[in-house]
Amino acid sequence: MQKNLDKILKDISSGKTAPVYLLFGEDGYFVNEAFKKLLDSFVPEEDRSLNLEIFKGEKLDLDAVIIGLSSYPFLAGHKVVALLDQEMPASTSPDFDLLLECLEKNIPPQNHLIIATSKTVDKRTVLFKKIKEIGEIFAFEEEDARDRYSSFRDKINERVTSEGKKITGEAFDSLIDRTGFDARLIFAEIEKLLNFAGDKKIIDKSDVDAVVPVTRQQVIFTLLDAMSRRDKKIAFDILERLLSEGEEPIKINHMMARQIRLLLQAKELLETEHLKKFNENSQFPLFQKLFGNRIEEFRDRYKEDSYNLFSYKPFYVFNVSRLASKWDKESLLKSFKFLHHADMDLKSSGNEQGKLILQKLILNLGQE
Repeated sequence: MQKNLDKILKDISSGKTAPVYLLFGEDGYFVNEAFKKLLDSFVPEEDRSLNLEIFKGEKLDLDAVIIGLSSYPFLAGHKVVALLDQEMPASTSPDFDLLLECLEKNIPPQNHLIIATSKTVDKRTVLFKKIKEIGEIFAFEEEDARDRYSSFRDKINERVTSEGKKITGEAFDSLIDRTGFDARLIFAEIEKLLNFAGDKKIIDKSDVDAVVPVTRQQVIFTLLDAMSRRDKKIAFDILERLLSEGEEPIKINHMMARQIRLLLQAKELLETEHLKKFNENSQFPLFQKLFGNRIEEFRDRYKEDSYNLFSYKPFYVFNVSRLASKWDKESLLKSFKFLHHADMDLKSSGNEQGKLILQKLILNLGQE
């Protein structure tokens, strides 16, 4: 996709332009970045007060869009009319036929319509087909997870290197684990990390731990990781933290049960093949190579389960699988008996004994 965009930007710089450009995809960050590049190619910053019209919001006035598109620029050069982050005009919209006619016949050669949206685009519509016929389309659709991982790593390295720093692989994985593949969030956190690092030349996992917030479920994930290593001190410290922050003991028990169910699902994936090739130290690209083609199969297998691990992004499945590789299946299955007893004890005793009950649970789950 980036190569195609670069090619079109090169075409624009050489005078080869189209009347309409459509940029769409679920990740608004990349759509917005592409829009900025396209706009920079057409209209200089100093000319935008007169040669740029932007339409936002739910109520789109197609008549105003048509007038803007069919009117010549106030200044020499290109004019852009932009529809940003809204639903594509439907064939039932007032003046829709006039818009199609304008795009095909009545738009001056130096005018351009740019539609940039993170909303769903139906490729079967009349407008989509017309744009495909006379314009350019950039579909920032879901990439293969391995490509997405590599793409983010390249972009983050580029940003960090521009500040004379480096980020370790462990820090990068921890960042993705906490943000998912949410581009806006990732790059917002990278800016925080750059500020936090100060004069440090290397951004490591400790920096990510200090700056990037974690979810409650990630805390439970860390708790189970400590238990898999038989590290009672760390496990008790995490429990103490959760309780001190006001988390209900019975909710902690439920979150642990949820995570155990996910670990069992991951264990089943790991047991299909290549079990000895994957362990807690394996990296995401290897996981994708070994198991990427099985994810959809397992998503369907667990589609009736309200806790379907494989409905999450592949990077999350990878992290759960790394933790699952440290547990044996028998211990995971036994854990449900302890979790059930803890649930019953918590319901009968209330929060007064909550800490003690959960400490006992941690000791039981940590047994061989």
